[in-house]
Amino acid sequence: MPQIELSQEDKTILEKWETLFVVRTGIQKKLEELTANKTIGLSLDAKVKIYWENLPILDEEFENLESIFIVSKIEKTDNKEGLIKLDEELNVFAKVEKAVGEKCPRCWKIRELKDWNEEIKGVCESCYKVLSK
Repeated sequence: MPQIELSQEDKTILEKWETLFVVRTGIQKKLEELTANKTIGLSLDAKVKIYWENLPILDEEFENLESIFIVSKIEKTDNKEGLIKLDEELNVFAKVEKAVGEKCPRCWKIRELKDWNEEIKGVCESCYKVLSK
């Protein structure tokens, strides 16, 4: 593979996403534990309660964390009580557990499902917003 010189902007982006992938790896380990003991079947059956200190990438990407971690819900908390540290170097603590609700037939996330109108029934709020456009 040819070697290319990265710009400072590229290096900054790469560093941020490397941090994000360290957090993702910690979450995946917890998901694997729940899958192994049959608490969940798929990662989308889970929700993550998470706390972090001084990690702007998690703030910047908060709206995307469900998709990045492939879980049904992300809940940011104000304290780390009852959470497990995910990485020795980063101040990120999390608890992964089974999500509560029903499986949305469109996105497969575990959410509260509603009949929104005559045409759109039995989907979560996120899917309703997409379908009603």
